[in-house]
Amino acid sequence: MFPVVFCCKTGGKDENAKHSNKHADVNRCCTAIAVECSPGYYVSGNSCMDCGNGYYCPDGINRISCKDTVKPGSPEPNAIQSISNGSWADNNHAVSEWDCVCDWEFEDETRIKYLNEGACPTGPWEPDYTYYYWCRTGYYANDPLHRGDWYSSCSPCTNGPENSIYTGYSTPSVMYAVESNCPWQCNAGYYRDGNICMGCPETHPNSATGSDNINHCYAICNNNKIAYYDNNCTYPIECTQGYYLPANSQQCTQCPKNSYCPGGTFNPTNTDSGITQCPDNMYSPLGSDSADDWYITYWRICFISAHCKINQSGITCENRRCYILR
Repeated sequence: MFPVVFCCKTGGKDENAKHSNKHADVNRCCTAIAVECSPGYYVSGNSCMDCGNGYYCPDGINRISCKDTVKPGSPEPNAIQSISNGSWADNNHAVSEWDCVCDWEFEDETRIKYLNEGACPTGPWEPDYTYYYWCRTGYYANDPLHRGDWYSSCSPCTNGPENSIYTGYSTPSVMYAVESNCPWQCNAGYYRDGNICMGCPETHPNSATGSDNINHCYAICNNNKIAYYDNNCTYPIECTQGYYLPANSQQCTQCPKNSYCPGGTFNPTNTDSGITQCPDNMYSPLGSDSADDWYITYWRICFISAHCKINQSGITCENRRCYILR
């Protein structure tokens, strides 16, 4: 690269003469200076500039975008860069359209992303460099590991136990290994015990996805506080008359028919609390709160407390009134 002086027409003298700057005759020549640059550079004013990444400069004058070299009909590249003389270490001095490198990313059933990388003029169908792939979550590379963490093809993982989900793709432990060791974690309501997922106990049936210890299982107390497995809802839950506390619950429920629920305070357990079934041949309506062994054949009005009544002579009790079954 060197600057040159182009002489002007001066009275018919040396009108086309060209001289180097230090030999220029300023009495005969203009002061207009032009610059000659090497390929890989372009002219900007009176300077030679680096061609820059994503461009190529074939003649030391012009700067052409690599976007203009993409093969017609190709999808738009995800990324474009340039190299110099085949060197990835130099992206700023490309001299040919074949120094323009395009990346095309795709997806399919097994790969979340794979990359065709090649010279932009070839399009994505005949890549000059290589294929790079990323397996989808729950898949593993079923042939040798290539460059970095990129794989050529992927297959479904098989190492996850029941009640688990995969969280990523398999990463071989050594180069060129083929392993289905996809990372996984247990579903909500389960916890990891070695290589299996165990259901949380009934007293503490909840857990977040990915729990790896039974102590992560928890119960939700009736004041919306959380009690983990190594602790319980320590306060009693008060149920009014006609209600009971179901197993593994912190919410009182109305007493069902043919049982009675006197009410009281209870701690959550894995069995129903505060409910008793009516004896054989006795009955009660919804919400009964006590037992009674009284019976009168034609008792017309049930007790306000909706006791269990002996089912004699076809009498039943619903909605606190007695009816004769026909």
